[in-house]
Amino acid sequence: MHVFFQPAALSQKSVRRHYDATIARRVSFLDHERVIPGKAFRELSVSFPDGEACVWGVTPGQRGVNVSKARRIAKGDLAFFTGDKVAYLSGIVSAVWHSTPFAERLWGRDQLGQTWEWMYALDDVREHDILMDEVRAALGWKDTRNVQNLTLLVEDQGATMRALREARPGSSLSAALPAASGPDVAPSPARVVSAAVPGAGADVPAPSAGRITTGTCALCRGEVPDGFLVVAAIKTRGCSPQERGDPANVIALCTLGCESLFRLGYVAVDGGGIVVTSPQALEVPALRVHVERLALTGCEIAYRSLATAGYLAWHHARVFRDTAPLRLFET
Repeated sequence: MHVFFQPAALSQKSVRRHYDATIARRVSFLDHERVIPGKAFRELSVSFPDGEACVWGVTPGQRGVNVSKARRIAKGDLAFFTGDKVAYLSGIVSAVWHSTPFAERLWGRDQLGQTWEWMYALDDVREHDILMDEVRAALGWKDTRNVQNLTLLVEDQGATMRALREARPGSSLSAALPAASGPDVAPSPARVVSAAVPGAGADVPAPSAGRITTGTCALCRGEVPDGFLVVAAIKTRGCSPQERGDPANVIALCTLGCESLFRLGYVAVDGGGIVVTSPQALEVPALRVHVERLALTGCEIAYRSLATAGYLAWHHARVFRDTAPLRLFET
C-alpha cells in the first residue's frame, strides 16, 4: 500500500474553506449518491454505515501533472496532509473514485477552471504536529525539499512514515463536526486541556497546559469558579521546542464556550487585541447563541503581552475561520 503526501496548507483561505467543509465537517455522501460511482458508493456505505465521511480530492493540475499519481491512490493507502512546515493530519484511504460533478458540487472550481475530481475518503483520521524538518530527516531528504504537489513515497520511505505515525499517533479527529447537511450544527463539547506527553504528537505545550483554579477568562472576561477555566495553547501546530515551552503561548479560557470557540477557530483576536467572530459561527444558530450570550465580538482581550500577540496573530491567520461557510447544495 502507498503512503502519500497531500499538500494542503491551511494558511491558504481556499484550502481552509475546503478543509472545514469536508474534513473537519464530514460529508453526508448519501445526499450525493447520483454523482458517486457505484463501486465507490458501496465501499463508502460499508466503511461508513452512518453515511458520513471525511472527503478530499486532487485536481488534474497543469498539463495533468497529478493525474497519473492520483490514479495510483488505492483503498488502504495512508495519506499525510502537509502545509505550513508541518504534517498535521493523516488518514487511511477507505474509498477512491473519480467524479467531476461531485467535486464541483463540494468545492467548485479553482482559478484554472479545474475541480478536485480525483477523490478519496479517509478513515482513522488523526491530527498530528510533526515538523517537516523531522519528516525530511527521517526520509533522508535535503533540507530544502518541500511538498509542492501530490507526492507518492517509495516503499522504504512509506514504511518510515507508517512507523512515524505509530510512534507519534497524535489524536483522533473526534472534534470533527457532523455532516454539513445536518441542521443547527454545534461544536463538540469542551474538553479540559491537559498536559501534553512529549513525543506523542500532542498539540499543546507540555510545560504550561493544565487545569487551574479560578480566575478571569481572557475572552469573555467572566469570573469563573474552579473547574471551569483551562490553560489552552494558542499556537498548536509547527511549534519549535522553545515555543512549546513558552508561557506566552497559552491563554486562560473558560469551558462555558470560549475554549471550544477559540480552539475550533470560530473566534480569534485581531492585531488590535479585539475579539472577532467568524461568519461561520453566525450561520449556525447553536453557535450564534453562544457567541451572543458571551458577548465576545468587539471585546478587548483581558490581558495581552507583546510576546502573546505573536501567537495570537498565528491563530488568527492559521486557525480562524474568516470566510463564509461553503454551502453544500442538493441535487
